[in-house]
Amino acid sequence: MVPYSSNPTLIMSDEYSMLRGFYDAVEALLDAPQHVLFSIHETISGWSPAEHLYHILQSNSKSLKAARLAALNRGPTVQEGAPNDIGARILEEGSFGDLEAEARSSVRPPQGVSRADLRATYEKSREQFETLHEHLPALPEANARIPHPAFGLLCASEWLRFTRIHSDHHQDIVQQILNAARSQSASTAAPAPQQAAA
Repeated sequence: MVPYSSNPTLIMSDEYSMLRGFYDAVEALLDAPQHVLFSIHETISGWSPAEHLYHILQSNSKSLKAARLAALNRGPTVQEGAPNDIGARILEEGSFGDLEAEARSSVRPPQGVSRADLRATYEKSREQFETLHEHLPALPEANARIPHPAFGLLCASEWLRFTRIHSDHHQDIVQQILNAARSQSASTAAPAPQQAAA
């Protein structure tokens, strides 16, 4: 886990590198078999891997844009404020923990999300990610804050950290679903044991 309160410049570099790993992993999943990418395992989640990825990519596009605007002191920024108690806990612990929250309508996957929808959403989100790179040096010193609808006022570095934490959260769920889908496929494909002759 990336620590929250040591060298801020190193932290931003680490957070960004970890987020790049997330985007690379998503890119590799875009061509996963249909029965894997769109499988649902209710005991894990009511969403398929494709729906989780669509949601987090949509959310990341907004969060990474907020990080960039806060670094540039543009957009709906304020100069004072802080994350709320829940936001501060997430940023400090680097995890959502047992927090359960319903996704906002603006980042919920559409009913019947397609592979083409997912790829287009990935490309837009990846563009926001790559665009932020040139602004990384400015993030540690940027004080402007932009409100998150659930977690309070976040500065640029907090927006980046939140994006990475949120991505990790959904990537973990996606991996659990993929493991379950592959396990189910393997058990279905396995030949039935033969009975010994009497």
